[in-house]
Amino acid sequence: MDRLREKLSPRGMELFQRVIIDEEPLASLMETTGLGRDAIYQWKSRLLKIIRDLAGEIDSAGADSSKALSEKAAGLRIVKGAPQT
Repeated sequence: MDRLREKLSPRGMELFQRVIIDEEPLASLMETTGLGRDAIYQWKSRLLKIIRDLAGEIDSAGADSSKALSEKAAGLRIVKGAPQT
């Protein structure tokens, strides 16, 4: 969420909450925001792209961390019965 807040304006965060999280109906969004149908769809598309990009970054960072931990664990393997150094 912090990364999302860095990328979005306060208006973007409001629309994220209402469009993506709350799944507020289109008619209600149009009435209360003053935005037209196309503008709301553009916002939704933009928000989903940002979310996908951030999820990809998180996945990538997680994969890098997992790889580093695996490499570290490989160097620390202990064989049962083997002398410990």
